[in-house]
Amino acid sequence: MDRISVDLDIIISSKDIYKATRLSREKGFKVIVYEPYTITLARKGFIVDLYTQPSFAWIIYSDGEKLLKEYSEKIMINNAVARALTI
Repeated sequence: MDRISVDLDIIISSKDIYKATRLSREKGFKVIVYEPYTITLARKGFIVDLYTQPSFAWIIYSDGEKLLKEYSEKIMINNAVARALTI
């Protein structure tokens, strides 16, 4: 049987990355990778990638700040406000 890796990818403003990392660590997540545009955290086999710039192999393929500013909208998830990418 093939194994499928599932994680949560979050685009976050560079000004909020360290706060988000600190809050995640307070919830039991451990930082497993620091990269130029991503911090990867894990807890009990669940992986979260915090991206300041959407990238692959350190190559930015979209402007993260512009996506957050111009192409996202507020949504509710379990009674919490979040932002989601939109068209």
